[in-house]
Amino acid sequence: MKNRLTKILLVYGLLSTAYGLNFSYALSLKDAQRDYLAGNYEESIAKASRLRENDEVLYFLALVHMKNSDYQQARSYLDKLIQRFPNSSFHDLTIFKLADIYFLEKDYEQAQGLYQQLELNCPKLGNKSLLFLRLAQVASRQGDWEAKNKYIRLIKEKYSRGPEAKFAETLESYGDFFTVQVGAFTERKNALSLSEELIAKGYDSSIVEDEQGAYFLYKVRIGRYNSRYEAQKISSQLSNDGYPAKIYP
Repeated sequence: MKNRLTKILLVYGLLSTAYGLNFSYALSLKDAQRDYLAGNYEESIAKASRLRENDEVLYFLALVHMKNSDYQQARSYLDKLIQRFPNSSFHDLTIFKLADIYFLEKDYEQAQGLYQQLELNCPKLGNKSLLFLRLAQVASRQGDWEAKNKYIRLIKEKYSRGPEAKFAETLESYGDFFTVQVGAFTERKNALSLSEELIAKGYDSSIVEDEQGAYFLYKVRIGRYNSRYEAQKISSQLSNDGYPAKIYP
């Protein structure tokens, strides 16, 4: 009897190693997804990593690592998915996420190439409105105002009721130039004080009123520049002077 129990436990141990089983249940992707939705990303990764690596698992692992801002690891899972499952139903989504990673890393040229690949080769892509928004955002980061406005028009014409329309409207409101934001305040007097301080130091400062539903945000911005390079020089100068600076768009 003892020998039989030992054999059973031994077999179970082998199954546990091979298939990710434990004494209470066999892990499934749904277990990892529940942790992901609950914000338990490390636990979610741990569980998904114990599953057999099919295309769905690889895609999920990439998503969780992106949520953790671990873009290098996320990219490795997406690359593996493309190499091992070239005909996967996740293929187009994988290209989209690879492009998003480059976008988040501010490698706009690489991101643009992948987004354009999807635009040309995937006419039946499900979330075309999001693709157009990404292309508009990339174009704006590169100072390609004509392309930015082209994709914003497409969103307005074809997806005016979609969630991307609001983001497109915000992007359009930035104008066809780069600017540097130094602060945003709910009290106009605070924005005015900072703006006057910056003007006294030689900066081309102005205040932009941005309606936020029931209240306004008063944004202090510096200049209007044709190139991101010009805006970056001013941003660096502001940072050296001790001001927080962010380039828009």
